[in-house]
Amino acid sequence: MSDFILTAGTVITMDEDRPRADAVAVSGSRIVAVGSLAECVSAVAPDAEVIDTGARALLPGFVEPHGHPFLGGVLTQPPIAQITPWVAPT
Repeated sequence: MSDFILTAGTVITMDEDRPRADAVAVSGSRIVAVGSLAECVSAVAPDAEVIDTGARALLPGFVEPHGHPFLGGVLTQPPIAQITPWVAPT
């Protein structure tokens, strides 16, 4: 597998110290750098292919076997809204 660099409008890193980046460098099957395009180019071969994903945001892969993202969002974001138990008007 060759080296390549992915770019997007913003790369969301999930790192509190550096929450956003411009690019992700991949060598073989491993992410070797996340940061500016220049940082990523220096982390892999200089002739690595730069692939513009065209995405507004590039996020880490989330593995979640079962979830209810709407309920999670409603119940954890301010203002917190309790929607259970729901009582139908009689």
